[in-house]
Amino acid sequence: MSFDCLTLGQGLSQSTVTSIVQDDEGYMWFGTIDGLNRYCGYGFKVFKNNPNDSTSIEDNIIMSLCKGRDGTIWAGTLSRGLSKFDHKTGKFFNFPINSRQYNSEIRERVIANLPFTFSYLNYYSIKAVFEDSNENLWVGTFGGGLYQFNKEKKEFVHYPYDNGDTTGIAHNIMSICETVRGKESILWLGTYGGGLIKYEQKNGFQYYTTINGLSDNRIVSVYPDSISGKQVLWIATMGGGLNLFDIKSETFIQYRNDPKNLKSISSDFIFSVLRDNTGDLWVGTFDAGLNRLKKNNGDFDRFLHDSKNVNSLGSNEVLSLFEDRSGVIWIGTNFGFGINSFSRGKNLFNHFHHDPNKSNSLIENVVFSICEDKSGTLWVGTFQSGLNKINCVSEEFTNYRFNAENPNSISDNHIRSIYEDSRGRLWLGTFGGGLNYFNRKENKFEHFMNEPGNPNSISGNQVRSIYEDELGNLWLAIFGGGLEKFNPEERKFTHFRHLPGDSTSIGDDRAYFVTGDRNGSLWIGTFGGGISHLDIKTGLFSNFSKDPNNKNSLCDNRILAIHIDEQNKNLIWLGSFGAGFDKFDFKNRSFKNYSLENGLPNNVVYGILPDEKGNLWLSTNKGLSKFNPETEIFVNYDITDGLQSNEFNAGAFCKSSRTGEMFFGGVNGFNSFFPRDIIVNEVVPNIVLTSFKIFDKEMTDSIGSLYSGKEIKLKPNDNFFSFEFSVLDFKNTGKNQFAYKMHGLDDDWIYCGNRNYVNFTNLDPGEYIFQVKGANSDGVWNESGTFIKLKLKPYYYQTWWWYPGIIGLLMIFIILNIYYRLRIKLKRSLQMERIRSQENEKVRKDIAADFHDELGQKLTRISLLSEIVKRELKTISPKGIEYVERIGKVANELSNSTRDFIWSLDPGKNSLYDIGIYLKDFGDDMFDKSGIDFRVKGISKKLADKILFVGAKRHLILIFKEAMHNALKHSKARNATFEIRVENTNIIMSLIDDGIGFSGGKRTSGHGLKNMKTRSDKLKGNLVIKSNEKEGTKVVFIGEITQMGD
Repeated sequence: MSFDCLTLGQGLSQSTVTSIVQDDEGYMWFGTIDGLNRYCGYGFKVFKNNPNDSTSIEDNIIMSLCKGRDGTIWAGTLSRGLSKFDHKTGKFFNFPINSRQYNSEIRERVIANLPFTFSYLNYYSIKAVFEDSNENLWVGTFGGGLYQFNKEKKEFVHYPYDNGDTTGIAHNIMSICETVRGKESILWLGTYGGGLIKYEQKNGFQYYTTINGLSDNRIVSVYPDSISGKQVLWIATMGGGLNLFDIKSETFIQYRNDPKNLKSISSDFIFSVLRDNTGDLWVGTFDAGLNRLKKNNGDFDRFLHDSKNVNSLGSNEVLSLFEDRSGVIWIGTNFGFGINSFSRGKNLFNHFHHDPNKSNSLIENVVFSICEDKSGTLWVGTFQSGLNKINCVSEEFTNYRFNAENPNSISDNHIRSIYEDSRGRLWLGTFGGGLNYFNRKENKFEHFMNEPGNPNSISGNQVRSIYEDELGNLWLAIFGGGLEKFNPEERKFTHFRHLPGDSTSIGDDRAYFVTGDRNGSLWIGTFGGGISHLDIKTGLFSNFSKDPNNKNSLCDNRILAIHIDEQNKNLIWLGSFGAGFDKFDFKNRSFKNYSLENGLPNNVVYGILPDEKGNLWLSTNKGLSKFNPETEIFVNYDITDGLQSNEFNAGAFCKSSRTGEMFFGGVNGFNSFFPRDIIVNEVVPNIVLTSFKIFDKEMTDSIGSLYSGKEIKLKPNDNFFSFEFSVLDFKNTGKNQFAYKMHGLDDDWIYCGNRNYVNFTNLDPGEYIFQVKGANSDGVWNESGTFIKLKLKPYYYQTWWWYPGIIGLLMIFIILNIYYRLRIKLKRSLQMERIRSQENEKVRKDIAADFHDELGQKLTRISLLSEIVKRELKTISPKGIEYVERIGKVANELSNSTRDFIWSLDPGKNSLYDIGIYLKDFGDDMFDKSGIDFRVKGISKKLADKILFVGAKRHLILIFKEAMHNALKHSKARNATFEIRVENTNIIMSLIDDGIGFSGGKRTSGHGLKNMKTRSDKLKGNLVIKSNEKEGTKVVFIGEITQMGD
């Protein structure tokens, strides 16, 4: 039996393990004398007292553990009472106990004789915690007797008893258990020095000591059991061995150590007892290891520490025993070796290997061929050391090797195939020595080797596989020589070679494996040419090879093993060198491949053997695999399950036709096993999250346990975190499998093999669910697994309002920036405009001044000179006088026009009010003494803020000067009215007279009216002239101020 060991190197806080339990989640709990340990299969979580934390465990020395029916873990401590673990918070509630004290010399002597492990026990030490079927919690103290803990009131109730013993030793309670009779609960107390005590609510206390047949009153443990329907107690004593107590008859049977009987119990100092789920009874001793009592037959098997065997029991001092839900046995030892464990389902493969210290062992570890003959003798072919014969009954090994001085020895030490034919003859195929027949009676080998130039000799010396047909012919797969038929009686060989271009010949001369089907046909696996089917009757081959364009073709052209299905004659199973495992439907000529993606541990398949349930066992480069053809599920086994190695060899496989035992050979010997004994652990394992870290800092101390459904809120900068998780199945934790999915991030499950952790970084803010599922070492999955909710808060710039807010602020900034830039630009433009305006005003003033000073003066001088000339020239002719008068008239008109032009240039005269005043003054001068009454309307200071462009001002003045001139010259009116008004943004100017008017096209074609119209168009205004004979004339201009001014 092979034991695993957990010590301080794996994280255990201390190596003296006083008690063991498993909680409802599946964690293993171990009480030590320096902390409480919780184990998940990958590491320990240690709980110790922290003086500054009232929610930490009260004491580091754990004397007893109990799991309540509600899943609560209760811990009894050395001197500080009872502690209760809260699963969700990961904190403890502590309850001190004021134990009654019994002082006596006898008690002190009893304590003085305690083993060192218990020498520190005191009155406050809780050595036993037990919850009965009614969920009452009982506490046994070492010296203070029995207490019941009231869970609601959180107080201890003392149950005193008096057996007439004044020493108090009966109050040293070491163990409490329960039996149920009908509806009545009976408590059994094991005391150290006071024997066995029975407590019934109706009848009180009853006592059993050495007087009643108990072997020793120093009881360490009491274990309830049932044998053949009888309720019994196993009682472990310190010096009196093991006692079996029949509750009904109240009789004891003692099991004591007998130094002369190796089948007796190994020691009389017993500490712990356990009945496992197979019916075996395990007994832990204080000084002589572990004992197993199988089916109560009275014989004990012993398991002791062996310093030369690392897989032996770690210590002979066994303090505690426990079996978990998957059948793993846990063993708590004393000082140095901590926790030992073993699983009956873990080491079911027998391992045969070379032992240099034993002459009676396999001659070499590298095995290439195995065969069991009809007598049950096992024949094993090795790489370099010849043939091994193993008598499985006597376990005797015999070796046959090549001897150059003995022509009757085996021809080659490298044995590639072994076959016993129907007549009991043993045939050997070697790597370089051809075929050998072993005459076991005469102990001689007959050789059949290739003889160059002799076509009747065997075609090659590397014989990979041998098969016998129904006629007794042997068929040989010759690597490099194709297929050979050998008639043992005639010693005749027939060759079947590959012929290029001939599709009816074998597919390749590198024949690797040969076997036959129930139709009498042969199937040959080649190393490069796929598989070949030979119809023996016709001698023709059909070949099947890999077609890259056909997914239903053969997976690989290198075929190492072939198995003809025993249930369906049309199915053939093929093991390839690198592409996995194929199912070939010969009837439909279709192939289906199974590889790593389907669960196969490795794509090199060396051997195929069927078991009695129809499963196929495959040897690979990564262990053995059991394949269920119906479910298409692989269960894989590796070196941790007891295999010789993960690497096996081609040709090294065999199944016993007598017993069904299987043999597979590899690079470190070979394994044998019965498939029916390879038990699959069908218990669906529990999955737990064991660690949550942010930036590699463990957070469970602050956030509590990672129970399923828990919600964790993360800050924005918690953007690097990790989870660790565990499958709480301890049969072979290294083979447990995991898959995880972060809902909200991952679309599919991520299968991570046996890696039990995952890191996440830079997740987007939001809500996520992290889910993990797992499988035990036998591939049984817990599909629901466990999950944690995550809420990752965003940075302020990752909130929903951030981007709209930023965009809004950006838009406001852009608008303000544009507004600011426009204001600056406008300000600059206004400044430039003001400068230009000032410059224009100055220029216009200068021009006006210059015109006034120069041109005005000169025109006035011309006019005066013309008058002087007219007065002085008395004798001038009338015609001359006319010319002089005309000169004066033109000079006057030019002078008036010049004044108008100079006035229009004046920048201080740009308002509508100025225009009105100007035209009023012009009208007053023109109509004075003309007989026409000239009136003005609408001119007021309100018009002063209506500023017009220089050009607009000039056009308006000239339009209405022309209109006034026409009225004076042609209208013969008595009244003329000039009016200005502003309506909204329109300027309306009009001149109305009551003269003779005109009709039709009369006077509409003159240059004056045309000029008026042209000027109106330049102002983008509308000039309307209405006139009828004898009704006067109306000249109206309507124009937009925006078209004419600021």
